[in-house]
Amino acid sequence: MTEPGFPEGTPLQEGLDPVKEPQRWEALVARINQAAAPLLEARRPASLWQILSTWRRPVAWGSAGLVTAAVLSLLVLPSGATGSSGEVILAEAVVPWTVAAWMEGEYNPTVMELVQSVEAYAP
Repeated sequence: MTEPGFPEGTPLQEGLDPVKEPQRWEALVARINQAAAPLLEARRPASLWQILSTWRRPVAWGSAGLVTAAVLSLLVLPSGATGSSGEVILAEAVVPWTVAAWMEGEYNPTVMELVQSVEAYAP
């Protein structure tokens, strides 16, 4: 007996029909899945927490850089520019101290002082 669509003399392969032997085919699929489980587990995408845990060093270096920049900016600011309070305002880190004090209302510089302080910070 030959399979339809195959030349004469080709034997019928009854063992390849999953409809006739469903238990055999289910067992075969289960064995394949069991054998492939370690490889599939190794290829599984990492979870979000695993990905974030690999970022520990770059995040630590980045935060150390930010702390260093903050400390350096505080050291570069002129001391006593805001009076005896010792409080540092954000404007002092961005603009010259005379402009920052003028913005805060603590100091009334002349126009010439403002021009000189801005020119001192110009590149």
